[in-house]
Formats: sequence, C-alpha cells, structure tokens
Amino acid sequence: MIVMKFGGSSVANDEQMQKVLNIVNLIDGKRVIVLSACKGITDLLEHIAIKAKDGDTTAVNQITEEITARHTDVIKQSLNKQCNAAIDDINQYITQLTRILNGVSFLGELSLAAMDSIYSFGELLSTTVFYHLCKERNVNCEWKDARLLITTDSNYSSANPISELYVNKLNETIRSSTADVIITQGFIASNENGRTTTLGRGGSDLTASLIGAAINADEIQIWTDVDGVLTADPNKCDDTIPIEFLSYKEVKDLSFWGAKVLHPQTIMPAIECNNIVKVLNTNNPTAKGTTITAVPPENKFTINSIIGKQNCHLLGIMSNHLNIPSSLPVLRIGYSNYVYNVLLDDNEEVAEFVKNLNRSEVTLDTTASAILLAGQNLLNEPIRLTKFIATTAQLLGDIKLRQLLCFSDNSIILVVEKCDIDPIIRSIHKVIVRKQY
Repeated sequence: MIVMKFGGSSVANDEQMQKVLNIVNLIDGKRVIVLSACKGITDLLEHIAIKAKDGDTTAVNQITEEITARHTDVIKQSLNKQCNAAIDDINQYITQLTRILNGVSFLGELSLAAMDSIYSFGELLSTTVFYHLCKERNVNCEWKDARLLITTDSNYSSANPISELYVNKLNETIRSSTADVIITQGFIASNENGRTTTLGRGGSDLTASLIGAAINADEIQIWTDVDGVLTADPNKCDDTIPIEFLSYKEVKDLSFWGAKVLHPQTIMPAIECNNIVKVLNTNNPTAKGTTITAVPPENKFTINSIIGKQNCHLLGIMSNHLNIPSSLPVLRIGYSNYVYNVLLDDNEEVAEFVKNLNRSEVTLDTTASAILLAGQNLLNEPIRLTKFIATTAQLLGDIKLRQLLCFSDNSIILVVEKCDIDPIIRSIHKVIVRKQY
C-alpha cells in the first residue's frame, strides 16, 4: 500500500486535480490519498471566521460565495454524470459552515475550537470534489472522514494524535476496505468527544505520516510543486538541483535553519516505523524527487545542501552555567573550559538578552553571518571534511572565518564576519553541486 499526500497547489483547480488523478491511476494496488484544502481556501476560511466574529455580514456572504464558486467551478469543468451529486455535497458543507459562522457572529467570539471546525471545511470540500472526479472516471474509490480515523487530544489548533486510540482502528478500516483508492483529508482529526481538531503546521504531511505508519505502508509520497528538496534556496542560487537522498537528521537541521523542507515532526511517525518518505512534483511526475529515510542508503561523505543566516550574534561567555531563555533562537552552543560559544539568530529579544549579559564574563561579542552545510557522514571522514573546508575558505576571499562549529553529526557551521553572504553561498553551492570535494 502507498500513501499519497497532495498539497494545496496540487489540487488548486480543475487542471491540477486532473493531474493528481492521472498520477494516482499510474500506480497499482491500494492507495490512500490524503488531500489538503485547495490553494488559498484555508486563508479564506480564516478570513471569513474573523469577519463573522466582527459581525461583518456583507464580507461573510461575499467570501462564502467565493469559496462555493471555487469548488463548483471545478465540478462544472470536470464532471458530467457526477456533477449534480457533487454540487449537492458541496452545498451541504457550505450550509454547515454557514451555521457555525452564524454562531460565531451571534456570540462575537472565535474560539480555537470553532476555528478548527471552520478550517476543516477546506479539506472536506477538496476531498469531496476529488471523490466525485474519481467516480466520474470509474475509479473504485471510497471517501473517508479523517475525523473518524485519527483521534487527538483537545489542544485545538495544534492537537496531538493519541496513537493508542487510533492506530488499530485506522489500520483495520483501511485494510478492510475493498476500494482501490481511499480518499481522506489531511490536517483534520477529532478528540475523544468527537469535536473537530486540527494538527497544526504541516498537518496534512503529518496525517499522511500517521496513516503510513499505522498501515505499514510501502511508501509515503508527499506531492508538491517542486522536484524535491533542493540543494539551496532557488532565490539565492540559480543552479539548484534536487537532492536524491536525505537522512531524517538532515531534514531536522535544515528545517531548524528555516529551509523550506518538510517539518521534521510531521514525518517523525513514518521515520520511527522505517517508512520511506518521498517528496515528488505533481507538475513533473517523472522526476526522481527526494527520498527521505532514517538512515541514508550509502554511508559515505556527502555535502547535500547549503543555507545561510545574514545576521547573528556570536558570543563567547565564561561561566559555570549559562541560562539562555528557551524562546531565543539558539543556532549552536559549543562548550570547552567553561567557555560557551553561542551563535544566536538576530532579533529584538536576542539583542535584549545580549545587552543584559554580565559583561565581565563575555570574552567575545560580535555580530556575524553564518553558513550551514548539511550532508552525510561528515565527521567520520575528517580528511575529506578538511579538504572541503579548505576549498570553501578560499572562496571567502578577504572575509574572515571566525569559527567552525559542528551543528550535528550531519551539519557544520561556518561563522564568518558580518557580510553579504549571498555571493559566498552561490560560490560554495557550485562546489556542492559539482561534487568538488
């Protein structure tokens, strides 16, 4: 069995939904399809909820009409025999949504629980349209409500799945289905009382991961609008390429540094069960994409990607104990002989923390730029790592390399004097993609 999750851009309109169905039909065996809301719909739902709280009836009506039209337009463009049934289902959901909005407007309050209920209609609408599209094309399919499959706590807006309450039920439900294609929603679930909850950032990816882990899927596919995880920010480098294999630890490091990759927590359930996660492109389905595993298939020295931070605080602090508030964006702490080498991302809270330090304990206080290099088996081949660092140091030119820090087993940080690091990123990236190390 394969779990296939498609994001909002993949189901944005009729053309995209047709692409998704074509991709689904290329695969044999049982498939579980997890869909996000159509692109832009979640934002509209948030906007309409706020307008309802404020009592802005005109805006609520306008946005309701827009949401309805977005989905009925897809239906009319893509369906024939299923058209009326699909429109009836959409209108039922819009009626339910309107009822909740009326309650919010009457009370003048928008609780997190109410917001989760409102958010849920994005995924309910997109999966309903796709279900009828599948029926139109004679696909043996079944629609499942994710709120009946995944149980969470009551931490609305960022609910935590409770495995002992859903794994067996979910596994039995999917395996007992006679459908070839099971369609369900990402992002949404319910608590033990049946109230709708949402899973927070990257919720649809998490849904796919939870399902994949529960049914021991052969593969979990995350379909997006890019060819996989890229070697660098394409806005900084024009020669980026997809990374073929990534370890879970690399994903964690890149995510921590702000790279646009899967949020590591969303794929943790799959990684813990040794599922394979692939990042693929709906608009280029023949591309290899990126395969993410707990352990990389080849245990060899590899530099996969680069990312930079323009403004950081680099501190050397002599202390027996360093108390850094957990809210501060600590990029790295190195420790030796009671000296903490601290690299902090720059913001107002960090500046306040630095200002209030005991200055007699600070041996180094400077602003800097930092470059993270992520890869595999970096520390186990010191000769190759040294050669690579020497190569990159030459690319710095007159810019001083202040420190070299080990961020993790899979990443190193070059701390340089504060500068425009984009040209340096581009130069080092060329070395990475050409594998000149």
